This record gives sequence, structure tokens and C-alpha cells, in this order.
Amino acid sequence: MPYVIRQKMPKEGVSTYEDLVYGKIRVENRILEDQILLKSDGYPTYNFANVVDDHLMHINVVARGNEYVMSTPKYNLLYDAFGWERPTYIHLPMVLGSDGQKLSKRNGDASFMDLYHEGYLPEAIVNYLALLGWSPNSNQEIFTLDELIKEFDPKRISKSPSIYDEKKLQWVNAHYIKKLDDEKLFEITIPHLKEAYDLDKYSEDWVKELVLLYKDHISYGKEIVEVTEMFFHDKVTLNEECMEFMKDESIANTLKVFKEEIEAIEDWTVENIKEAINHTKEKANVKGKMLFMPIRIQVTGVMHGPELPNTIHLLGKDVVLKRLGE
Repeated sequence: MPYVIRQKMPKEGVSTYEDLVYGKIRVENRILEDQILLKSDGYPTYNFANVVDDHLMHINVVARGNEYVMSTPKYNLLYDAFGWERPTYIHLPMVLGSDGQKLSKRNGDASFMDLYHEGYLPEAIVNYLALLGWSPNSNQEIFTLDELIKEFDPKRISKSPSIYDEKKLQWVNAHYIKKLDDEKLFEITIPHLKEAYDLDKYSEDWVKELVLLYKDHISYGKEIVEVTEMFFHDKVTLNEECMEFMKDESIANTLKVFKEEIEAIEDWTVENIKEAINHTKEKANVKGKMLFMPIRIQVTGVMHGPELPNTIHLLGKDVVLKRLGE
């Protein structure tokens, strides 16, 4: 007859252990099943192999999800049966999605490698994940790995579930992107541009200049595709906010004057484009938002972005004139 080998559990009393997050945990022994150690095929169960492996690997601190809080006494009874020293336990709060459900690949939640391939930086991901369910003594949120190691105190781990906030991850990642050297920035962005657009008609220098222009405007590598869309499509589409802004009566004259200034440029440089904007300011008698925003919206289709003269320069004179004439 096939058989399994179980560990006989005590039927009376209470098993206790100290957890660094939840404090003293007490579990009634009567609710513990005689756990299977060897299955009918002769192979050990995970619970059995895990304890043996941790002991042989000299693991003295076990950090895992809080769903194991009540089953930990079963592990401890194995340590005691072998006469081995129990490890210290840190049971971590659950990380939930924005819908309040447990994160799951099945539900489309991103894994570490998914984020990495999207152009998130490993050090930024680690930084963000460290702040899920844990807080430092200070208000500091951006940490190097060495700083995290120095600052980390398991007693400051929360008992409550944490919510995975993609916007907060992007905010953290943006800080790291701003500090990247050029080559690393190109490494996490240009492959996404190549995948999304046909770059054959653009020089390598032009592509790199485009990426550098948006360095402070992206929070992860693949976002470069979205924010630079206006450079790779003939027409721009305005959203409702842009269309509402463009209804101002003075804007038509501003754009007319600016188009004349652009047409007059013979040497297509950033400096000459700046001059064209300044001349428009004087001739159309507009300044500030009523000068820059109509030009940006008409030429790029968005209300905000990087330096306007540099953006116009990369778009090219023909494209700019075409959009000003629409």
C-alpha cells in the first residue's frame, strides 16, 4: 500500500514564537495537522525540505509573507525535532494592487523583469519596494542600496498591507533617470524608439539629441515613445484642454507672426529660433503663457514639454511651417 510519512504533532498546549513585526505569536497545537514529511512517491514535501535546506545553508533570519504566521509553528516543531536552533522570523505585510487584491501575474501585475524591460532601473525598483510596508526614521525617500542597508530596521515594518502604486514607482524611477549618464540613458530608451518608429531617416545624433531633450520628462525608458510621438507623425491631435485654450482671439495673430519669423530663418539653429520667438513677442505684443503656449500647442499638440526652441529645432523647419499653416 502506498504511504506517506508524517510528523506527529502535539495535541495539547500552545506553540509560541517571537516575530520581529507581529511580536509574540501563539498557536493552539490542537489545530496543527500531522504534517507530511515524505510523500507517497518518496520525495520530501516543500515544508520538510525547506527547513532542512535553511539549516544546512545556515539561514538564521527568515523573511516571508504574513500568510505563514499561523503555520510557522509547524516549521519550528521540525527544528525542535532535529535539535536545531530556530531562525528569527520576520513576517511581512501583504502587498496589494490598486484594486485591493493580492498582486498576481495572472491578473496582469508586473514582475521585476517586466518593469526592467519597460526601462525601469533595478536600483530604483529596489528603492521603491523597500518603502512598501517599511518606513525610515526620516522623511527621506530616495536611498542608495548602502543607505538602505544602514537605515533598515525591521521594527519599522508595518503590520498593515501596502498598496503597490505605479505612479509612486515612476516618481522614484524619474529621480534615478535624471542622474544617468548619457550612454545608460540611450540604452534604456533608444531600443523602445526603434521598436515603435522607423528611425532609418533620422541620424544617430538626432535621435540622441531627442532623448537628451526629454531626459527630465520621462519616468521610465519606454515612456520616451509616448512623449516623442509628435516627432514621428505628420499631424498632431489636440485634446479638449488644448482646443479650449486655442479659442482665445489673440492667438491667431501670434501664430501668424511666428510663422513669418520662422519662414525668414535661413540658418536653422536653436539660437535663431529663440530670436524668432523674441521677435514674435515684440511684434504680436504677447508674453509668457500667451506667447509660448499657443506656439507649443500648434507645433507639438501638447501644452507642456521641454525647451520649446530645442523642440522646434528637432522637428525641423518644414514640419513646423506645415503645422503652423494648419
